Amino acid sequence: MKSSTGGTPIRVLHIGPRVADSGGMASVISELIRADVAGISSSAITSWSPGAGLWSLPLAIEAMRCVRKHARDPEPLVVHVHIAERGSLLREGAVAIASASMGVATVITLHGAELSFAGWSRRLLTAVVKRVDRVYCLGPSNAKDVEGLGTRTEVRVIFNPVNVDPEWPPPDQLAPSADHLVLFAGEVGVRKGFDVLADAWSRVTTADPSARLLVCGPQHRSFPIAAVDHASSMEYLGVLPRDELGALMARVDLVCLPSRAEVLPMVLLEALTVGTRVLYTRVGEYQQFEGGPGVTLIDPDSTAAVLADAIRAQLGSRQSQSERREVGRWWASRASREVVLALLRDDYRQILRAKKAPHARADR
Repeated sequence: MKSSTGGTPIRVLHIGPRVADSGGMASVISELIRADVAGISSSAITSWSPGAGLWSLPLAIEAMRCVRKHARDPEPLVVHVHIAERGSLLREGAVAIASASMGVATVITLHGAELSFAGWSRRLLTAVVKRVDRVYCLGPSNAKDVEGLGTRTEVRVIFNPVNVDPEWPPPDQLAPSADHLVLFAGEVGVRKGFDVLADAWSRVTTADPSARLLVCGPQHRSFPIAAVDHASSMEYLGVLPRDELGALMARVDLVCLPSRAEVLPMVLLEALTVGTRVLYTRVGEYQQFEGGPGVTLIDPDSTAAVLADAIRAQLGSRQSQSERREVGRWWASRASREVVLALLRDDYRQILRAKKAPHARADR
């Protein structure tokens, strides 16, 4: 567990996927438990593992037991449950309800590109939201949907937290390559729009022979990258450790993620906080990026020709070091893990004070 300075810290238990696994939710929890912010002592409890299916149920039950154990301790406790769609809504939703039923201050963050606000999902989500003390959404669209459930639980919009190196950027990281480098980082498949990017890439290299596409991430079983033939202009690097991926983001000219379904991609925030421009589609909580420096947005149904034109436009003029620093600082001031966790800490304190007040939840 990571301790903080400044008196008795609030113990925060982040519940969700195993932090060692790849994926946005695991990355978020990893950043939250690593941040050093006074007044917070954070740790992670695993409630599921990707691909485990029903075998994750024992993990969720054990997570509930851990919450009960910590609830007996005298120090202030907040349980922060990270919830996505389908099975996660059932599993982590049950953990959140159980935690709240123990009288523990309980908050949730809603992740998941396919989270539904209709049918059984809406009913279950309403039951969960009604029981917890606060709901965090990654953008205004989901926040509006949650508010439409008709509960009295407060809803707040936050950024995913990003680890920002205070010494960034070292001069050698910003030395431009002779090639124009574009990075795709994410699941190599249809949901992330790699199929459209692969179709667009020949158009890009026809106009700019120096352009190279670096591809990082797991391959979806229905879309083997070996089927994409662009010779030396495209390189598949596999699944990189996060520190290697971060260093790569600082060297490329553009991060391109033409997704069809997302919430708030960590990879884009990580790229922007090191000053690298991004090209993204208007899906999920794209409003969080709209109007910010270094961001270009296109429609999710854009053709390969439109995507190729957008990429060429970005590669047509390189950023200076000062421009990169300006972009990085702007996004770091909003999405660094220290900024995000300081906001959460203040909320946790407010929630704990409110729970001590008489009849604090009598109207729920």
